[in-house]
Amino acid sequence: MGHDGRVPIRRRRAARPTLIAAAATAVLLVLSGCGIAAPRFEMLAFQPDYANVDLIDKSADGIQLLGIQGVHLQEGGAGVDKPNEAVLAQRDRAKKLGIPAQLLVINARPGEGFSRGLAEQMLTSAANRKKVAEQLADDVDEYRWDGGIMLDIESIDGDLADDYAEFAEELREAVGPDVRLDAAIATASSKAGYRDRGFDVERLAKSLDHLTLMAYDLHGPWAPDDPGPVGDLVWQRKVLNALLKHVDPQQVQLGVAGYGYRWGGPVGAKAVSTTQARRFVEEAGAVATFDEKIGEWTATLPDGTVMWWSDARSLALRVKLAQQRDLHGVAVWSLAVSDPIEPVKDPED
Repeated sequence: MGHDGRVPIRRRRAARPTLIAAAATAVLLVLSGCGIAAPRFEMLAFQPDYANVDLIDKSADGIQLLGIQGVHLQEGGAGVDKPNEAVLAQRDRAKKLGIPAQLLVINARPGEGFSRGLAEQMLTSAANRKKVAEQLADDVDEYRWDGGIMLDIESIDGDLADDYAEFAEELREAVGPDVRLDAAIATASSKAGYRDRGFDVERLAKSLDHLTLMAYDLHGPWAPDDPGPVGDLVWQRKVLNALLKHVDPQQVQLGVAGYGYRWGGPVGAKAVSTTQARRFVEEAGAVATFDEKIGEWTATLPDGTVMWWSDARSLALRVKLAQQRDLHGVAVWSLAVSDPIEPVKDPED
């Protein structure tokens, strides 16, 4: 998951209760009637459209929301694609398991990377923003996205920060108050740094329910001579602290990696799943170590390959961090590459 005009004020749509809102209300009533505090901590897992739907079953007991990638901005930024059959299959499996499904909207074309140009075409045009907002509002109803929408607009910069915040306001106006709206945001170490990356976090937080901090890819194959942890815990605390100075913790989800990278050897730098990482180490006769301070596994293979990856043990440390900071929850990218997600234990247990 990696990562602009003014629109006239129009009448807010009538409140449109979603299944997730109705379900949440029912749970609150039941729990309050029993004198039990409703659970607040949320485990969100992402699922690419190409992934095997059976992966959802393996983590069903551990997640409260499934984010499905998703739909793409259309060329020219004047609309979004309709969800394809693979996306709807993921949604249907989540619904069968009683897990709300959230639609990810990305500024990329299918099979391509994130595009600043595509984001700019949408965000800087009042007409395009309006059309995209209204399409997404209609899609929530038509395709029954009971977990709402997450905006995954990446590879942008400070020149688009105001336009992006305005689009978030217009999207909220289009969907009404009862549809969940989130956004994935890149990391930074200051308020100005977040804005430089395209995210006016204070303004976004006024329109959106949650900001998902993509606290991963500190190192990766784009720097083939600089191996290192995917999401160092020390670094994650730093970028999280910067965000929490300006956004309520209950509006923040800590995005964490469920995968890793390997550098060197015959294949060069490449992403790996947790299963692949363990297999490579085992087949090479090497030994992996877990760095408690960083919160990830690492290994150096006989051929010089260096590996770092984040698994279930890594996730447990980040859940602890999120609970300590009273965050809304964590978000794992993704079921296609991570260990199955287990239920989160109450911190008081």
